[in-house]
Formats: sequence, structure tokens, C-alpha cells
Amino acid sequence: MESLSKEYELVTLWVRIVPQRGEAAVSVRLEATVEGQRQTLLEVAPIPAAEFGLPTRGEALAYAKPRVAPSLVTELPDWCAAKDEEGRRLWPEGRPLWIALIPPCGHLGVIPWEVDLVPAMNVPVLRLPDFLEPRRETRSALDVAVICSVPHGVSKAPISAPELDRVLRALLTSSPSRRILIHVFCDASTASSISPDLRTSIQVHEEYTRPPDSRLPGNASNPWFEWVTAAMDGQALDAVHFIAHGVIGSSGGMLALAVVPGSDEPGGVYANANQISEFLTQHGAWSAGFHVPAERESELGLRSLADAIGRMWPGSVIYHDAVLDAGALEPATRLVYGSDTSPAPKSPSLFMYVQPRQVESMSGGHAEPEGMRATASRDVEWDDLPPAYLDLFARENVPVYVAQNERIADQVKVFLGRGDANSDEPTLPPEVSQAVSKAMATLHSFVANYAVESEARSEKGAGQ
Repeated sequence: MESLSKEYELVTLWVRIVPQRGEAAVSVRLEATVEGQRQTLLEVAPIPAAEFGLPTRGEALAYAKPRVAPSLVTELPDWCAAKDEEGRRLWPEGRPLWIALIPPCGHLGVIPWEVDLVPAMNVPVLRLPDFLEPRRETRSALDVAVICSVPHGVSKAPISAPELDRVLRALLTSSPSRRILIHVFCDASTASSISPDLRTSIQVHEEYTRPPDSRLPGNASNPWFEWVTAAMDGQALDAVHFIAHGVIGSSGGMLALAVVPGSDEPGGVYANANQISEFLTQHGAWSAGFHVPAERESELGLRSLADAIGRMWPGSVIYHDAVLDAGALEPATRLVYGSDTSPAPKSPSLFMYVQPRQVESMSGGHAEPEGMRATASRDVEWDDLPPAYLDLFARENVPVYVAQNERIADQVKVFLGRGDANSDEPTLPPEVSQAVSKAMATLHSFVANYAVESEARSEKGAGQ
């Protein structure tokens, strides 16, 4: 995060949990670049976690009412127009505020930073990922799975057809230069109510058949994940969006879906952040979206889940609450999926983990190779790959094992680059890090060469 903040000259709010007289407190520091130098604009004494509405003394998160501490909401807006002694703006005009949650974060991610700070400061608020621009993707196509479901008979309100339509329309218009195909997996009652004009542009998978094995690798017996895996049949996905209720479990936020797709069988099936991250990686996805139903008991479970994935998984994450601002979803999807940089949406209804290079008006951007977005870990040895392998990403359909290869490499880069939370030192000793890097380079190169040879054989066979 530190290197991203410096490279792009971000206005960054660094936030972390610290002990204070036996209680948890929140440390806050506002930093910006002034005349080429990073400067601390504001650093306050640790604020008791209770002022942020966070649980204390063993209280359950499910009953918490997180918020930004009122003192911070009052003080931060003054810095938007602040100037130094020579009249220079300390906060570059038009720049977003980036929230950087420093591990260990505790429950800082469930605080509605955007809900409280966007209206008060009148600037976009984004969340800074804890990794350096991983991701190799095609610009010519966008393949998305949308999963929309509600557990039956467990007091979860249904999701209306307009809610699903809104997400589908935002995705379909997100990147005019791409071929966009959306695969919809939803409850039978919802599928039948999708607007007719949308059905010509999407593929609705209406009939769920449990696979013979019923436990496809990596899906943790989740029938929805099994369904998507079987339906995609080896094709990679770029993104997965969920329209579903969230709940708070013992391990944090969880996604709640019907126990069996297409059935009214009572009960639900639940997926935590680790299971969803594994599912995204399995399909080669580099983006995820979470959309809060209008009639919800609480959005806290979904907010907790989306934030956990944004901090642990190297990809873009969109969280959207249409009740606060339905129109913010379209600019959010353009920012993530558009071929060019876009302005950051200024809305309390969103939180987004995105790379600074995607945001218009950021400095320090990199030139992007033709046919793919830039990758940032340029000094990692397994980025030295055959040109023919890179050419695969200029095509519309990337084999799923190739996309998986990229996502796994992304995750290893994150693991190797993440330091100790209490120091600037790497988590792994240098010799261990080098050994892991070397092993990953060998694996990545093997998959790349196999993909090139396989493609060459396919082209030769097609020409005969």
C-alpha cells in the first residue's frame, strides 16, 4: 500500500487498530504529496473503538452499529480546501480520498467510511488494495457470472426483478469496446421475471442439474458454485457478481443462497470469504461485485464479506447499496471494466477496492501494453513469459487454466510482498521467499509453454 500511495501521490487516510489502556483504539493519519514530498496533514490521538461503533469487551459484531467517529467526520472536511503558507493546496483538487486499512484491521473494514465521509467531504472515497497491480486480462471481452438467490423459509426477503435488471444493465454498458457476455444463475422465480429486452443480451441458465460427483473440485460442496463450474465447462470468467443477502457468522460475513438452485426446499447454503476467493480463483476471475438487496435485515454481513475479500484477494471489488444511490453502479462498473481510466464515483452507496491506475486524474500512471492492462509486479521473475502466451490475452476466450495460472501467480505475489504488520520487514525470510519465487516461476513458465504449444497444435489441426 505504501508504494502505491507514493507512486500515485494519493491522498491517503491510514487507519489501524492500536491498544490504548487495555482497550482497542483506532489510529488515524492523513497523508498527501505536496510539491513532490509526502507530508502528514493530520494525525490525531488514538480514538476509542467505541466511538466508531465497533464491538468491545467480547461483544458480537452482529449487534454493532459501525460509523466513522463524529470527531473525524467534523475535522477531515477542513483539509479538502487547506493551503500551506505559500497558498498551495495541500489536497490536490479533484483527487479522491483513499482509505488504507493497515493489518491487523479488526473490524475496521465494516465501518461505512464512504457513507459518512462522502457527504461530509464532497470527494470520492475509495479503498486502497494491499497489493501491487496484479492482473493480466483481455480487453476485447468481458465474461461475467451473476449469481442471484435467497434462502427459502429463513426470513430472507425476496430480491425483486428490477434489482437484478439494474445490475445486468450496468454490466452490459460498462465497456462499449468489449464483447460482453453475462451468464445468469438465479432462483427460478427471479429468472422468469428478467426483462425481455435483456434476455437477448445475456445467457440465463435456467435448469440446474446436480453433477454426478456433486462435489466438483474446489467448490466446498456449494451447489451454486458447482452449477457455475459445470455450466462454464472450462471457459474462464472475468468477474462474478452476487445479488444476495449476507449474514454474520463466527468467522465474519457470509453469503446466503438457496440450499438448492431452482428449488423451494427450505434452508440455505452459506459461503465465507475464503470459499468465495477460492471460487473466483478457480474461474480465473479478476473482479467481484456484491449488491445489497433492497429489503434486507442488515447489510453488515455482506459489507464484512466484501471487505474481507477486497483485503485478501488480488482483484477489484465493488460493493453497492442501491437504496442509498441506485445510479452509482453504472460509473462504478465503467471504472472497473472500461478500457480507459474513468472518474471515481462520488457516492455514499459504494465501496470499491480498485487500483489507482484505473482512476482518472491520478498521476504516476503506466503505459499499458496492447490487448491487456498493465501488470505491476514487473520485477518478479515469472513475468518473463513467451510473447505467444501474452498474445492469448488479446483474444476473446481465454482457457480457464490460463486465467487460473494468472490468478494464482497474483496471489503468490501478494503473499511474498506482504510485510509484517508490526514492522517494515517481509513476513518470510529472504531464502524462503526466493525459494517460493523460484518454484512459482517454474510452474508459471510450464503452464505458459503448455498453453502456447496447445494453441499451436489446435491451429495446426484446424488448418489441415
